[in-house]
Amino acid sequence: MLRFFRQIRQKLLKNGNLRKYFWYALGEIFLVVIGILIALQINNWNEERKQEEEAIKLLSDFVASIEPIVSQDPTYHLMPAIQLDSVHHQIFSKTLEPEFVDGIRIINPRGLIIDPMIKGNSSAWVYNENVNTILQNERLFSERFSSIIFQVRRLNAAFQTMDALGEDLKTMQLENQRYLRSKDWMFKTDPESFAKRIEFFHSDIEFRNHLRSYQELNGLYLQQMDIFRKYQMFIWIEFQNLVNEKSMAEIFDQIEEFGFESSEEMACSESFDRTLEEGYASFYMWYPVFNNTSEPVDIYHLNPYTNENYLSNTIAPGGFSPSATSREFPYLQVGTNNACERQYEVSWDKVIIINP
Repeated sequence: MLRFFRQIRQKLLKNGNLRKYFWYALGEIFLVVIGILIALQINNWNEERKQEEEAIKLLSDFVASIEPIVSQDPTYHLMPAIQLDSVHHQIFSKTLEPEFVDGIRIINPRGLIIDPMIKGNSSAWVYNENVNTILQNERLFSERFSSIIFQVRRLNAAFQTMDALGEDLKTMQLENQRYLRSKDWMFKTDPESFAKRIEFFHSDIEFRNHLRSYQELNGLYLQQMDIFRKYQMFIWIEFQNLVNEKSMAEIFDQIEEFGFESSEEMACSESFDRTLEEGYASFYMWYPVFNNTSEPVDIYHLNPYTNENYLSNTIAPGGFSPSATSREFPYLQVGTNNACERQYEVSWDKVIIINP
């Protein structure tokens, strides 16, 4: 090829045709520039491909590490917290009995009658170092991963908050234990001491103030714990859809197999006869919503006290959205053009699938 171009240049110079030689030289320069640009673009494509492969590898490692947690029945982690809340409720209502505590499936249930300020098992929430690796390498992730990266950031924030609250809970628990140790009968196991402890829990103002403060803080801790787990689920969902190319319908079928229930659809005119849960369980209102229709749907949250609703977000056809509410807004409404078409009851162990 070079010999061919050399022959053309020599021929033009020999004929003394400088004008044609000039245009030929410009053309040759143009071809060289184009070649360089193509080479640079190919190099960029290769670099982007390598970056995406590295990014997918980081996400794959993280998703593989959290899949055992995501795939567990939600009650495995949250039920101990709800059961502990029941113990506290019995103390504050002055109806606590040893038989009630014995029936609770928390590790060492009789220990609750000695120290009701324990946390549920959080061993499965151990922080995954892959989160730090992902956040330190955000530059590797293209725009199509932006939603997953956002959720990794939220997951990281939930863990940091949960970790700080956990330290505060530990401090409160130690303070209360020092107070309890001043009672010489507190840690005895005879029936008389059990009865004395129950009467103490029912009537001692200082202890009850300790427990109330602990309960409120533990509620915030457990809220962050649930946010942490649900963001693991949301990341897992988007990874299955984006990288493994599973349809949302397939993914939500799998989520239901994990133990999450599909919330029952109800007409907007129907009212819920439900006593709102008190205590920790009322925080568990993070859940995924799947639009299994061919049209966009608007998501509203209904306040049962005022019977007013507010627009939360819009989900595209076949799309998914994480959603959250609180005990003041335990119902979800769905519609288009600001008109409610159906509604659902939401809770920590449900998913919402909007069918045609």
